[in-house]
Amino acid sequence: MTRLSWTYETLREFIPSFTRHSSSPTSAADLNPIIEQLLTVFPGSSIFGIDGCSVLLSISEDIAAKVSLKPGGPYLRHENGTLYQRMTIVIKPRAILRWIQQLADVVACVESLGYAHGDINPRNILFDNDDQLKLIDFDHALEIGADLEVGDAPYVRAQKIGSKGGTFGVVGPATEQFALGSDFWYLTRETELYTEFEGS
Repeated sequence: MTRLSWTYETLREFIPSFTRHSSSPTSAADLNPIIEQLLTVFPGSSIFGIDGCSVLLSISEDIAAKVSLKPGGPYLRHENGTLYQRMTIVIKPRAILRWIQQLADVVACVESLGYAHGDINPRNILFDNDDQLKLIDFDHALEIGADLEVGDAPYVRAQKIGSKGGTFGVVGPATEQFALGSDFWYLTRETELYTEFEGS
């Protein structure tokens, strides 16, 4: 993705030549109206990057948004939905070992940056059109060692030790591994951990 600092007007001017070699060229008239809306609503925002099918908007110092160049662009859809939804598709093979590896890789990458996702559960796991796993919803990501206050059982467990930690303890490798184990259980058994004990 090319690094830019474009206005919407600049995008309209250059988009035809920028996407002319794309499999889906875009004209100024084809542009997704959400791009202009976001740039208008957030003063000081700009177009940070562009590729053949989407733009990356710099909304503020801490917020970015990736938007399809065209309305309803297929490149940003997750047609297979969440992990819950994907497991109901029985006519399509499930690449469970690959998904487990992809999920473990993304969690390890986040940890290498000194953070933990903090809310790894099937609602936050999506699949793209190529059935590749994507972890989303990083709004609960915390620095390793911070108090963990949010989560859904059985993907977190109450483990406050004395006065240290939040409702679910201190976020870090142990909390992430517990969540991964619960997700792996769901992937391989199609039931959530402990449901047989709760009668649900």
